Amino acid sequence: MSAVPATSPIVSNTSPISNLCAIGRIELLTAVYGLVIILDVVRAELAASPRIAPLARAAEARGVFSVSSSYNPRTASLLRQTLDAGESAAIALALENNADLLLIDEHLGRSVAKSVNISVMGVLGILLEAKKRGILEEISPVITDLITIANFRIAPSLQAHVLSLAGEKPL
Repeated sequence: MSAVPATSPIVSNTSPISNLCAIGRIELLTAVYGLVIILDVVRAELAASPRIAPLARAAEARGVFSVSSSYNPRTASLLRQTLDAGESAAIALALENNADLLLIDEHLGRSVAKSVNISVMGVLGILLEAKKRGILEEISPVITDLITIANFRIAPSLQAHVLSLAGEKPL
């Protein structure tokens, strides 16, 4: 199933890419969203992890995401008062490009993005969208991989809710 092209860019922070790389499911980004844009600062964060760096480089070479260095540094600087460099830059890029969606998992970053009217989705939302589009038959094994391989933290109540939304039984 091919991705539906977005009218505006899809921007990603580090965590969704890192988590999907860790479990060997980075192709879900392309399948669901087409091309995703990251910033050079996000690329640097991915490169800082010896385990993720080669997987992220391979994903970039396959065209899963493209790298931009263009964002408003003043906006990012203001955001750096409460967020890390990758989150700040990703939100600045999303604002500057009127992005359709920002892929981000961290609670504070999501809250800040929502406060400036940016739509957000985390890795669990990506899985739900992949199932909705018929790209994944089940998301429960992928969630298990996120927890056991990527050390993804998820509250049991959120996990049960996401599985319920997917029409699956709790693990």
